[in-house]
Amino acid sequence: MTWLAQTKISLKMKFFLDFREIFNPYRQLHPPVPSDAQYHHHHQQQQQQQQQQQQEEMDPQMQLELQQQQFEYEQQLYMQQQQYEQEMLFQQQHQQQAELNSGPIEWQQQQLEGGQDPSAVLSQSHLKPGHKATLLSYTQTLELYRQNAKKTNDPELQFEFAAFMIDAGKSLEDEKTRTELFDEAMKLLRRLANNGHAESQHYLAECYASGFAKGKSDFDKAFPLWVQASKHGHPDAAYRTGRCYDEGLGTRKDSARAVQFY
Repeated sequence: MTWLAQTKISLKMKFFLDFREIFNPYRQLHPPVPSDAQYHHHHQQQQQQQQQQQQEEMDPQMQLELQQQQFEYEQQLYMQQQQYEQEMLFQQQHQQQAELNSGPIEWQQQQLEGGQDPSAVLSQSHLKPGHKATLLSYTQTLELYRQNAKKTNDPELQFEFAAFMIDAGKSLEDEKTRTELFDEAMKLLRRLANNGHAESQHYLAECYASGFAKGKSDFDKAFPLWVQASKHGHPDAAYRTGRCYDEGLGTRKDSARAVQFY
């Protein structure tokens, strides 16, 4: 059989098979059934197309409201997560603080009386502004801190003790005791400020500006303290100094000078 004859036979067979495939009545009445995966994919495509069509037909105002709701929902989830993390961090810090100060009070007193470095006996983290010791009684805590501050020349520790007295005094109901604590704290802060302690200068200026010292704001005393603290590199004091120049608090208005402190 020649090559030409074989080619003709092949073409006839292909034509016959294609014709049968197209005009097969059984195939037309019974199309192939798609698999589950194909059906699921097709169903998803239809849903996506419907959603896209609905979004295109949706009123712009409604689209904006839906976007706002989605944003608020995501923001709420974020805030809840942040709150949970902060609560967990607070619990860890509180537990660490309790373990740090669980030693007997008598041992601490013996160490102080024996001449040991006070900063090594008491945790200075208790003396940070805004924090109060909770495991010792008020009288014992105050007396230990007072001894600690007197036996050291560390200005940071003395400042922390002064800030502790102010913070602790705010919760006292006895006016006489509260006044005595405030007076002792202010006296210590003034001494530290005069010695060039920047944090004490800024803290004392805040007391004057808030009216804590005299019951009313006194920017005439607060402003020079902020200036001194800013010269020692205190960033918050520098910002306060700039605000005073901007608004004329305790000094004349001078916008050009204010810019130098921002």
